[in-house]
Amino acid sequence: MQHRELERPGDGRSDFTVWFRWTDPEDEGDGDTRIYDVLHFRGSGKGADFLRAYPDHRALEGFACDVEDDGTDEICHVGFDSYREELTVSITASSDKGPGTGAGTRVTFRDVPGLDAPKGFNGGDVTGETVGDVTGDGKPDLVLGLAGADKAHGEVLLLPDVAHADRDARLQSVDLDSADVPGQNKPHARPRFRPRPPLLDVDGDGPLDVVATTTYDPRHFWLLPGSTKGLNTKATRRLSRRDLGIPR
Repeated sequence: MQHRELERPGDGRSDFTVWFRWTDPEDEGDGDTRIYDVLHFRGSGKGADFLRAYPDHRALEGFACDVEDDGTDEICHVGFDSYREELTVSITASSDKGPGTGAGTRVTFRDVPGLDAPKGFNGGDVTGETVGDVTGDGKPDLVLGLAGADKAHGEVLLLPDVAHADRDARLQSVDLDSADVPGQNKPHARPRFRPRPPLLDVDGDGPLDVVATTTYDPRHFWLLPGSTKGLNTKATRRLSRRDLGIPR
C-alpha cells in the first residue's frame, strides 16, 4: 500500500490518495493474481471522506506539486525515453472530481543539454523530481536528475517556470564536469550525480537551492545555489560531514 497527500485551497485540509495491491483470493488460473485499487479521500472536519476510485492502478503516476502556486496541487509526471533521448513533462490539474481529473499539458524536449556530447549516455532513470522557486521570480521551477546520463555519472536539470514551459524552454544542466563545480575529476566508478529533495533556501537570499549527492561518495554533498539566472555554478560548494560538524 502506498499513499500521497495533496493540497486543496480554502479549507486548510489535505486530500489523501491510497494505492492498494493485494493477491486475488479467487485465482481463476488466468495468471492475473493481483488486484489494484487507487482510492481518493477528501479531507473534512470529521476525518477523510471517500471521493472517488480510479479504475486504472497507474492513475496519478508522478508526484504532487503546486506548479501554479495557487494552493492546489497538480500531478506532475516526468518520463525519459533513452532511445530517442526525449524528456517529457506532463502536468494534470485537479478538479472537484479529484486529482488528475482536470486539464492537462504535455511538453517534450528533444534537445536535452548534456546528452548530445560525445561522452555518451547510458540509462534514462529520472530521480529527485521536485518543484520550487529556484530562480526567485515567484514561479515554481522543476528540478530533476538523470542518474544514468553521461555513462551514469549523472546530471541535475532545471526547467524554469514549469507551469508555462513549452518545447522552446531552456533547460539548464549541471554535472560534475560543469565549470566551477568542485570535485570535477570524475572517478571510474559511476557516481550518479543527482538532486536530493527538498529544495532549501540555505543562504537566505530568496531563491531556493538544490542539494545534490552521488552514490560513490556518501560523505559529501553539493550545494547548488539558486539565482535569477538559474543554478549558480560559480557559487556551488562541496560540503562534508566535518564542514557541518556532524560526527562520522
